[in-house]
Amino acid sequence: MILVAASLALWSLIRNDANRNWQLGAVALFTLLYLTPLCTLPSALFSARVVHHIVLATVLAPLLVRALRLERVTWSGSPAVLTALQALVFWAWHAPPLYTAALRSDAVFWLMQITITASAAIWWAKLRQAPASAGVLSLLATMVQMSLLGALITF
Repeated sequence: MILVAASLALWSLIRNDANRNWQLGAVALFTLLYLTPLCTLPSALFSARVVHHIVLATVLAPLLVRALRLERVTWSGSPAVLTALQALVFWAWHAPPLYTAALRSDAVFWLMQITITASAAIWWAKLRQAPASAGVLSLLATMVQMSLLGALITF
């Protein structure tokens, strides 16, 4: 019921302006991730959880940046600081104690979903404001640390 209300709230934010397609994309992806059978799949399959978290950070977060025009907000901190913050959030939630807590508690699960998406959205918004060289370095650092996390979890 809460997810239906969240989807309706997101839908109500949609305006007839230049960002309409971004807004529709964000609502559609949110609905797909949380209101379809794809929502229950990550609880059963580890690989589905991995894909779910990657989609949150690399697809939903930038969609939200464009849909909500977060690139217009002045975010404090350098791209390097926000890259480190986003990595810290992602790594912390994948530490065994926090990850187990998220699987056992709905409240902790939603806190994980929100913080992963929010930290990634702030990071993407800052990248949209950063010079190209800083953006490329931040993207490279993020790809390397996520690959390292994936390798550690796998092996």
